[in-house]
Amino acid sequence: MDLKALDGINKILKKALRADPGIKKVILTDRTGSTIAHASKSLEYLVEIDELGAIASHIFLGNEQLGQNLDLDSVNIITLEYDEGKLRIGACGNGIVCFYTDEASCMVRLIMKSMESELKELIDRYLKDPIVDVIKLNKMVSEMSNEINP
Repeated sequence: MDLKALDGINKILKKALRADPGIKKVILTDRTGSTIAHASKSLEYLVEIDELGAIASHIFLGNEQLGQNLDLDSVNIITLEYDEGKLRIGACGNGIVCFYTDEASCMVRLIMKSMESELKELIDRYLKDPIVDVIKLNKMVSEMSNEINP
């Protein structure tokens, strides 16, 4: 595994988390919904992070497909507003970044823009790592095996 790329990704996500006090979680996934890394101001189970990241990436990719079907340009950022917070989801090269914030946070777009180029490069290095491919293949084979032998 390209540990230098993963360390770089983690540093960027932690920096983004500290950039605005309203940001509560930052989750980075690949375009299949698998979590690459995350940063959070609270402790939670990793499963929760994986679920949130997978759902957020699928929301983004679904909206991206909707835009393509309507002959619109690519989607930049999706904002979901809830009573007690917001989710902002955007693409970063081959990754999807999800920010969970309080309702008053307004710097996410600037933060995403400032980390975009460096994060894209690190994501590409991480995803091109042959060990990551083996891990994904093992996961896929395991899931297929569980479907065949319930």
